[in-house]
Amino acid sequence: MKTCVFIFLCVVFCTAGCNHELEKKDLDTDGFKGENFTFYSDKDLFEQSFLRRSVGGNNEFSIVKVDAVKDYFSNGDDALVVTTSRSTVCEGDFKVIWDGSVMESYPRRINLFLQWNGTCNGSTSPSEDVLVLNINELIGDNALSENSVFSVINGSVSHHGNDQDVSFN
Repeated sequence: MKTCVFIFLCVVFCTAGCNHELEKKDLDTDGFKGENFTFYSDKDLFEQSFLRRSVGGNNEFSIVKVDAVKDYFSNGDDALVVTTSRSTVCEGDFKVIWDGSVMESYPRRINLFLQWNGTCNGSTSPSEDVLVLNINELIGDNALSENSVFSVINGSVSHHGNDQDVSFN
């Protein structure tokens, strides 16, 4: 009888312990919402988005410029100011995706993948968007933010050479 109870408890605990691993994570529901973007810190989403770019699955835009602005916010936090442009009329916002990794070179490098997430109606009308990312809040480490180069990677297929690097130094 004790053996049966012991085996039963082992099965219950093993099943309960494995159950968390079997749950599928919904990558599009977790994120920090900004004014015209959502920030994700997710390695799987970063990799999926990068692969979609290679097959043309992302909407087109250009990165006009990226500026690193120290003490941009009233609390002293720094900002990455990303100016983008599109040639068509669109509704939606951007995804800014960080895989959570830091390249430990000198200087350190943090890759941010920028992807347009919306629908475009095909009407030609140039438009610009400015994304203001509170980098201290999003990365969560002020020293890391100040001593790193940020690479903003364009997520659209025809502009893959339009990536830009910027640092706060």
